[in-house]
Amino acid sequence: MIATRILVDRTTGRDERIPFNRTFTVQAVEIPRSPLGKDAPLVEQKIYEVRSSGLQITKMVEFNSQQRR
Repeated sequence: MIATRILVDRTTGRDERIPFNRTFTVQAVEIPRSPLGKDAPLVEQKIYEVRSSGLQITKMVEFNSQQRR
């Protein structure tokens, strides 16, 4: 992912740009089901929602455009 995070100071309008260039390694995982379903606490529901794609990030490193795959 090649990205730039922009933080804006609301009082002055100035911004700070922070590069966020990373290479992610993902792994397919079994999609979990919450045993409590809709009755689960909100935090638990969000955790299961994030995992519902069936992918899990296993490694995140600085992006290197010279790196060969």
